[in-house]
Amino acid sequence: MYINTHQLSVTLESHQHRHVSKMKTKTNIITCILCLLTTAVFAQDLIPFNDKNGKFGYIDRTGRVIVAPKYTYVEVFDGDFAEVGVNNGLNNKCGFIDRTGKIVVPLKYNAAGPFSQGLAWVQRKHKYGFVNQKGEEQIPLIFQDAKWFSEGLAAVKSDGKWGFINASGKTIIPFRYDDIGGMQSFYKGKVNVKLGDRYFDIDKNGNELK
Repeated sequence: MYINTHQLSVTLESHQHRHVSKMKTKTNIITCILCLLTTAVFAQDLIPFNDKNGKFGYIDRTGRVIVAPKYTYVEVFDGDFAEVGVNNGLNNKCGFIDRTGKIVVPLKYNAAGPFSQGLAWVQRKHKYGFVNQKGEEQIPLIFQDAKWFSEGLAAVKSDGKWGFINASGKTIIPFRYDDIGGMQSFYKGKVNVKLGDRYFDIDKNGNELK
């Protein structure tokens, strides 16, 4: 995902004009949502932008370039890190940078998720694992799919079944589930799973909750 700050600014001005005229249309509702997104983006101290060549980087609130535009796409910063990537039309390569623009996770993965509890899932050649904030592959890329860490556990898929591992890669809940439902991660000690044709909640020990 990337955000063109110029386009968002234009959208904001358009919304303000329509608000004055009190036009209650579907377009206004969509624009309001975009305006809220604009506010969230500009609340950050580093804002994605693109140059005339379509390359993306980051500026600060004064418009000063902090990270030169050299990426095909960038994400907004989530904490101290942001996903960035390059795509030549055939292959996508992504990694993470810090707020100085330093690459902390090399751009060698085909896909990645945001950091959660110090780890981010990454995918290369259809295999998933986790990197830490030093760029180290803390959990090897051996899984068919992976979700983010929450409450110390992450759902991962192996041999067509889902289970849960801890930050050391140790299996905590065996691989037996057909799908992960709901938020796809633990919340307040439980997560929704599918086994056969049933969806139900389990606790962090794998016990079914009634």
